[in-house]
Amino acid sequence: MHSPPLTKLKQLWQVMSSRYRPSFKRRLLWAQRRFYQKRAEFYIDLASQIEAQPGQTLAIFLQKYALRYPGEPVGIVCAHWLMRFEETARFSRAVTHTLPPEEVTVLAVAEESGDLKIGLRTLATNIDALETTKHLFLLINASALVGLAILHIFLGLIGYWIVPKIESAMNLDSNLYGPIAQTYHIFATAIRMVGPGWLALLVAALIWGSWSIKNYTGHWRAWLDQHVIFYSVHRDFAGALFLATIASITQKIGARAISIHEALLRIKPYASPWLAAHIKRILLNFEEMPNAGGEAFATGILQREFQYRLQDISEYQKLDSALLSVAQYILRETPKRIQRTATLIRYSLSFSTVAIMMGLYFGLLGMINEFQASSAMQNIILSP
Repeated sequence: MHSPPLTKLKQLWQVMSSRYRPSFKRRLLWAQRRFYQKRAEFYIDLASQIEAQPGQTLAIFLQKYALRYPGEPVGIVCAHWLMRFEETARFSRAVTHTLPPEEVTVLAVAEESGDLKIGLRTLATNIDALETTKHLFLLINASALVGLAILHIFLGLIGYWIVPKIESAMNLDSNLYGPIAQTYHIFATAIRMVGPGWLALLVAALIWGSWSIKNYTGHWRAWLDQHVIFYSVHRDFAGALFLATIASITQKIGARAISIHEALLRIKPYASPWLAAHIKRILLNFEEMPNAGGEAFATGILQREFQYRLQDISEYQKLDSALLSVAQYILRETPKRIQRTATLIRYSLSFSTVAIMMGLYFGLLGMINEFQASSAMQNIILSP
């Protein structure tokens, strides 16, 4: 039976969500974004409360936040979770669509293993490093997209406006065009012919790229993870969280501890297609090499340096301890590597974009000079 505050909260939530659905959804989205920035602190606090009060249900803790902070992000999010928790009876299902999928996976596996606070603490420990990596990753994406956008806008202006305007103003026969003018005429014509198709292909590539990072597992995936920065960052990020999750749920005290093999089986149903494919190969490696250590994880889920480190450490430590050690090392080192890469890409793109635009600009000046010379020549030829 619900306590009076919980019943009151439930009734208020139902009235708000049914009567003011559009504005309420916007408010929930706003709360999610704000809560996202402080979720590590919330994970630690919730884990501590669960540990200190083992007899209490999770709904009581969520209710406390919802009633204390009714108009603040944490209160709005917890109230939403509380209602969902009553429907699903699983915390990991209640938080689905409000937390990143990889974090929901960790919580689901920890909850299924019988100790939610392990998942909460694993996430809280790793979030700072993971968020730094994500921020740098988004910075690289933003730099690349801004550079591409500026360049394509300038090319569009050349093809659809600048060159046609110059040609229309000079009104010369194409036989009188100089080499620069001929080049720009062909270039502008090509832009108008293939431009829409090229933009459609570019948008499709961006959409496929966003989807493929977590879902593509085909023949070229290993090469992409090794050579393309967007894929390699995701590999390092997801690989570190994967190792930390296994280490956390296998280092439980007493008879409730589970094996690495069982941990892998529990993680797999919640994993993305990319991670699930690696788990399948790791399980096959353990079947072929029952006493394998870190070499069982040599599936490409870690870059070579991290993989060798795992194999070396697992020779003198238990595998679960080695997994945790390598996960922490990856989370320390990856942001530094991404910082260097982000700086390199940002300056390279800026320099390349400016160089191309300046080259096209001076080419246009050369085209105008050729047109003026050709126009003068035409006037001389046509004069009586």
